[in-house]
Amino acid sequence: MTQAAVAMASGISVPTLRSLEREVGTMRSFTTVFPVLGLRWTWAEGEEAPHQGLARLRRDGGSAK
Repeated sequence: MTQAAVAMASGISVPTLRSLEREVGTMRSFTTVFPVLGLRWTWAEGEEAPHQGLARLRRDGGSAK
């Protein structure tokens, strides 16, 4: 599948898709592309709620955006 086809099917632009490939973008953009690629986003159960884990990753300089 080409970048253009993935972007079109996801409803995002090709530049946005390229940003996602570089791990730059929002969770909304990532989760929009996932089903087109046959993927899904989940959070492992544990002590942290998803929003807390993502906030911690952002604060600590991780790649969660």
